[in-house]
Parts: sequence; C-alpha cells; structure tokens
Amino acid sequence: MEGPIEFEIHDLRIATGDDVAFGHYTGGVRCRRKTGVKTEYRVRVSVGLRKVGGAWLIVHEHVSLLFASMEAMQAALGSA
Repeated sequence: MEGPIEFEIHDLRIATGDDVAFGHYTGGVRCRRKTGVKTEYRVRVSVGLRKVGGAWLIVHEHVSLLFASMEAMQAALGSA
C-alpha cells in the first residue's frame, strides 16, 4: 500500500458483561496500492474481549471481506 489507509466503522454493536465483551461491525477501507490503483472494499469484523487485571484485552478477532458478487470478489483479488 502507498500512503494513508482510510477506515470507517459502520453498524457497531457491543454486548458487555462484567469480564467479557463481544462486538461486531462492518468497516469501509480505502487505500492506494503500490501500482497507483485506488481500491475500496468492505469488511466484517467480530471481536471478543476479556477483562484481565482491570484491562480489556482482545482474545479473539475475525475479519472477513464482504463482496456483492463473485465478479466483484474476483476483480478485487485480481488487483492485489
């Protein structure tokens, strides 16, 4: 990647307990590849946290790409 990576969080949902929490959201990512091509895509993120010694620590995180179609997925992966 060249230059800054822009990241926006959408539809954030958080559920908490005394010592555990879970969150999920979709994110928008925009950047410029080393080839100069601008790219934009969406991801879905899930994260699990546990409170240890008074601090919240991420104990699990999963990120997946969102695609509207097989063609969009192939185009995005082909420009990597």
